Amino acid sequence: MEPPVSFKANAVRDEQTKILHAMQCPSPEEAGRRAVRGQYDAGEIDGRPVPAYRSEPNVAPDSTVETFVALKTSHRQLALGRCSFYLRTGKRLAARDTEIAIKLRRAPFVLFRDTPVDQLASNRLVLHIQPDEGITLRLGAKIPGPILKLAPST
Repeated sequence: MEPPVSFKANAVRDEQTKILHAMQCPSPEEAGRRAVRGQYDAGEIDGRPVPAYRSEPNVAPDSTVETFVALKTSHRQLALGRCSFYLRTGKRLAARDTEIAIKLRRAPFVLFRDTPVDQLASNRLVLHIQPDEGITLRLGAKIPGPILKLAPST
């Protein structure tokens, strides 16, 4: 977001609101290509069997209510340029994590000759919000030695 004019609650809220208004809402036709919806199935939690969503009490056996959604959305703010956001949420997922993963764009050329671009892993900055707060930076780095070979380094 753009820096607020002050750190008063209203000024910060106004800048955050601008970000939400700049998000592009997909058309109904586009939503089918940008979103995935689903329901959880039967499984195990801590070694105990748990029922599928449609087998839960007070849920219709033919329910179409989603318990998981993943959505790709775009941002139309000039300062960010081309920027996509991927949002995922659901019930009964394997882990409860909140994180912001920033995938850095590849350079327009490769500094290490004879290294095909499609073999390079993307550089990522991950901000872990909960449950374990922290920051992870993953970069492609040269493996020490005389041979020019790259590997991810965290």
